[in-house]
Amino acid sequence: MNYMKAVEYDKLPSKFRKASPLEEIRNSDNYVAQPKYDGVYCQISLPDGAVLSRTDEVLHSVPHCVEALRKFIPPGYVVVAEIWHPTWDHSQINGAARRHKPQGDLVCVVHDIIPQSRETPEPYISRYTTLMRLFHWNGTVERPGLLLAESRNACFGAKIKDGLLDAPGAYDGVMYKAKYEGYTPGLVKRGELIKDKFKLSLDLRVTGCDIRNGEKTGRPVYVLHVEYRGVTTQVGSGVPHTLDPEAVIGKIVEVESLGVFKSGLLREPRFKAFRFDKEEPDT
Repeated sequence: MNYMKAVEYDKLPSKFRKASPLEEIRNSDNYVAQPKYDGVYCQISLPDGAVLSRTDEVLHSVPHCVEALRKFIPPGYVVVAEIWHPTWDHSQINGAARRHKPQGDLVCVVHDIIPQSRETPEPYISRYTTLMRLFHWNGTVERPGLLLAESRNACFGAKIKDGLLDAPGAYDGVMYKAKYEGYTPGLVKRGELIKDKFKLSLDLRVTGCDIRNGEKTGRPVYVLHVEYRGVTTQVGSGVPHTLDPEAVIGKIVEVESLGVFKSGLLREPRFKAFRFDKEEPDT
């Protein structure tokens, strides 16, 4: 793993969570908040221009972004970015990012700059300040397809979650970055990079139920069909293995997801509970 892997707060070590409650982080002077752009993570190595995914897949879709970076980022750096589009669903962005030809509609949101070694003790706030200086040092240099990630005080995260930015549908959460931590590849353990994802909880009516064989266990698993605003989403995650498939039809269940795609489908839906106290679904 040649990148620093962000984690959700509740997956950080318990010792850290006990010393640093999430609400304190959300208002801490030791963190900055950035929108979590719902795109495809990449590292762009300069000067060779190689664009690599998390799994070291070479991406060929954003040469226009690489050329723009070369105009003002000195050789020897690796730019950490997100391949993104402000109005596309993640599935559209992901498909375009992995095509083997240029996709001029895509942009790269730049949010870090690190050495070729992919490791540095230099604090994030210093690295981000370097990015700001490089981005703005020469106002005559064009930067087609590039954006500098918006970074503000940690309390700014509340505005992101409340959808108060220009393109709320294009974000799927908030990233909290520790100002004074360096960059070390691997899973973070000291809260250097924290994901705070949006979660949408809906009470929906079950319109169908499939029984399938589990890919890992081979035992029967249940997939519920739920309807939200006229669109049916299949929910398999979290569904109990001890339910009566026929009895659940028409029941109201609580489903948690990471939002709604433009298609109307729920993003990463998960069954939470039966809502026997409700007779009508959310609309």
